[in-house]
Amino acid sequence: MEDFGTFDLQLERVVSSFEQYERFSSLEYIVDVLNAVPDLCVILNDRGEIIFANVELLEKLNISSLKTIIGKRPGDILQCVRALNNPEGCGMSEACQFCGAFNAIRESQRSNAKVSEVGRITSIINNEEVCFEFAIYSNTVTVEGMQYFVLTLNNIDSEKLLKTFQRIFFHDALNLMGGISGLIQLMEMTEDVNEIPLYIKDLNHIYSNLVSMVHEQKDLILAEHGDLEKHNAFIESSEFIDGLIKQFSSHPVKKNKNIIVDKSSAQCIIYSDPVLLSRVVTNMLKNALEASKENDNVILSTLKEDNLFRFTVHNNSFMEREIQLQVFNRFFSTKGNGRGLGTYSMKLLAEKYLGAKVGFTSDMGNGTEFFIELPLNKDIKTS
Repeated sequence: MEDFGTFDLQLERVVSSFEQYERFSSLEYIVDVLNAVPDLCVILNDRGEIIFANVELLEKLNISSLKTIIGKRPGDILQCVRALNNPEGCGMSEACQFCGAFNAIRESQRSNAKVSEVGRITSIINNEEVCFEFAIYSNTVTVEGMQYFVLTLNNIDSEKLLKTFQRIFFHDALNLMGGISGLIQLMEMTEDVNEIPLYIKDLNHIYSNLVSMVHEQKDLILAEHGDLEKHNAFIESSEFIDGLIKQFSSHPVKKNKNIIVDKSSAQCIIYSDPVLLSRVVTNMLKNALEASKENDNVILSTLKEDNLFRFTVHNNSFMEREIQLQVFNRFFSTKGNGRGLGTYSMKLLAEKYLGAKVGFTSDMGNGTEFFIELPLNKDIKTS
């Protein structure tokens, strides 16, 4: 895709796009075919600008007139967060190089052939981030001697989400059940009755993890649909951290690794949902431990600053830039198919339900830090 230059050049291209729209829309047989397509479909010129869109797209995106989107790019009309946050719009941010739609169009342009990709797009709808997963197809077509691109988007969001939930649930549930089975076998084999209470304690711990996992998956589904209810309470930060440390005391991901609480951490009374906050910070700790090497330390710290309270989780690993640009995308994972909800759920729960902010930094020298920043009630005493 070419970069946009001056405003005059942009205006010139918009006029050109309208001329192409007029030419294309006069071909009734093509228009009828495109309007019969049940998926979202747009026709792009060689600059990736829309010169035609089918009825399905206009209806699904609540666009009153086709002419209002002529000359725009797909990410612009989909309200993609990357496009909205970049003055030059769709296709111009650093993260766009990993966009399925952008890559499908670019590869189709290069190869002059049909290309398929999976595209994850985060849109801003009613001031909230909404994630979509599309099967994207781009193909070239020549009309009256000019080359255009047919871009089709098939929303596979619900299907992909259901499959991902199923894979995560079955994978984690089977692991926990395997632990239960192993402990039962040990109990059957033991000749020392004094060991039985220890096995029962471990069984209760695994059972609690299994119940917690079921509730976590249930709440994430509710959060996805905007139906999750939060239950705020006063939380003492040091007690909250102690609970997290105990939760990881026998977790497999912590094996031969250490969680250390920074001694300079601030203490504070927070008013928030303790369950949802625990899920966010637990995911931060879990990801940090998974990224750490044997005998590494994961540092958990807290900081009070003005009317904000921050939990930070640090590990020594470094994320490549390609990963950093996609880290909060739903379904993006470095762990293979069927994952990719951990960091996404952190952002969803924190920003949509806790009124908080999540983010991270990662560089070769200092490692990686994830944080959640919560607003504080001014009337709550801190120390």
